[in-house]
Amino acid sequence: MTTSTSPAPGDAGSTATPSPRDLWVAWRAERDAGLAEHHGWLTLTALHQLTDVPTAYAQLPGRWWADRHGIHVEVTAADGLRAGDTSAGRAVEDEPFEGVHSVDVSTAGSTIAAIVPGDVAVEAGIRSGRPILRVRDPRAPMATGFTGVPTFDYDPSWVLEAPVRWYAQPEPAVVGAAQPGFSHEVTVTGEVDLARDGQSVTLRLVGDAPGSASLLFTDTSEETPAWRSLTVDTAGETEGTVVLDLNRAYDMPCAFSDFGTCPQPVEGNDVPFAVTAGECRVR
Repeated sequence: MTTSTSPAPGDAGSTATPSPRDLWVAWRAERDAGLAEHHGWLTLTALHQLTDVPTAYAQLPGRWWADRHGIHVEVTAADGLRAGDTSAGRAVEDEPFEGVHSVDVSTAGSTIAAIVPGDVAVEAGIRSGRPILRVRDPRAPMATGFTGVPTFDYDPSWVLEAPVRWYAQPEPAVVGAAQPGFSHEVTVTGEVDLARDGQSVTLRLVGDAPGSASLLFTDTSEETPAWRSLTVDTAGETEGTVVLDLNRAYDMPCAFSDFGTCPQPVEGNDVPFAVTAGECRVR
């Protein structure tokens, strides 16, 4: 059974210890609220790959290009382009840009570089070594029509204790991405055995920092997207096992938009059965 609206936490006045389902309901509400942020993942409406030639793009004023010094735009004051507030995703109270404005982004980072008239945010970043712009419009249909991610109902049988083996030396790997021609460098930190109804599979974990691990995987359900992710609670590890609460498997940003650049699972992370827990495909 699936739901299509955001669940609400239980009675705020209750002093009882919250049940696992109560905690999941609260997590679901927080998850949906995060997706619904003003210039969040639901607002992506375009992805542009920049070159060193100043170019005009739909929805954006001015001409944009990139070089080894950063990402640049040339505009007039009449274009109304203003500096973006990275934390809030809104325009700061400055005069409109005039002339050439530049932003520097880290190798894999991104920032809200500017806000254009109509409250449209321009995200500038680097993906797979390529400079990109993404347009974030809070009036996008996915954002204005959002009522919560469809999910399977909470099922305690999908909270699994799984044997885990951490690598003495993390292994670098390159995986594909949601965008053709893009790729991501990831660090494989260990592997975990997922078993259900007599079937089992060994899956690899990735992470960027000690104590941090994610499981990106595919499964055979027709109700789920191409792949999903699960944050693994390494703090709860006991005697070589971790708890995989697959009720918290979540859709990647690319499930909500054609303009995500999300990493794909590590090769071999294919669950040979349907994982009927967590978030479903967004329709």
